[in-house]
Amino acid sequence: PPYWESYRERMYKYIGDPRTEDGMALLAERSPLTYAKDVTIPMLIAQGENDPRVKEQESQQFVDAMKENDLSYLYLLFLKEGHGFARPVNKQVFYGAAEKFLSDQLGGVFEPLSSEQVDKSTLADSSKEELASLDGFVTNQIDTN
Repeated sequence: PPYWESYRERMYKYIGDPRTEDGMALLAERSPLTYAKDVTIPMLIAQGENDPRVKEQESQQFVDAMKENDLSYLYLLFLKEGHGFARPVNKQVFYGAAEKFLSDQLGGVFEPLSSEQVDKSTLADSSKEELASLDGFVTNQIDTN
């Protein structure tokens, strides 16, 4: 983002300068994408469409690598959100999805979401479909909140 400009050179020094061959090698070595094939546990990946730090394309590359390596994941893309979720309904849907994800992976209980809650969120259609496919997670109950 533009507000990083004042310390861009310092960041390049510490994390890798994309203008040099050595810097690009260092960035590749430190990139999560480099290690996506090594993931051994299911992952929950949630992305804000307008995130200035982690671009949607970068999350999608990681999801594609996991898919390519037949690894388990749940990917949620929230439209009109940035780095962190500002809209209360999106927070509610994210925390509910995280609760369901952890319940599936570790055991335990979860509270289902209503289809109304999911519809009110800014989730991308593909993410809404993914949540709807989770056993018992999205119900047709009316949300009274």
